Amino acid sequence: MFVDSVSEILSRLCCTKSVKGIKASFLPQGSHQMKNGQCPKCSSHEVFCNTNRKFPSLNTITVGSGTSGDRYVPLDTYICGTCGYVESYVSRPSDLSYIKNEWTLLELPTSFTHSTEKHPVTANGAFSSEG
Repeated sequence: MFVDSVSEILSRLCCTKSVKGIKASFLPQGSHQMKNGQCPKCSSHEVFCNTNRKFPSLNTITVGSGTSGDRYVPLDTYICGTCGYVESYVSRPSDLSYIKNEWTLLELPTSFTHSTEKHPVTANGAFSSEG
């Protein structure tokens, strides 16, 4: 089997996440189903969310700290009542912009090897003759 690209290699691992235009795989396919009421892990429609929360400060992450104090960001969290799978999302676009400006973007290594039993695959999608 020939692999065309890094995107193809990563898409075979499972979910989709774009990192500088490259599709990466971390979660099951259709991972945004939780927001639509379906669990991507077990397909249950018993999904609960905290978007109507009375105390938003109880579900936050710290995204910055400094001389002006800590910066807390509320999260919208979705939990499957059947299997317990959880997804959380930054609630406010302004907080997401802050994270994009202040946090470090994870980048895929320029060279990595995904080994199969017979043929290791390099980041450019070619099979390695080594190994």
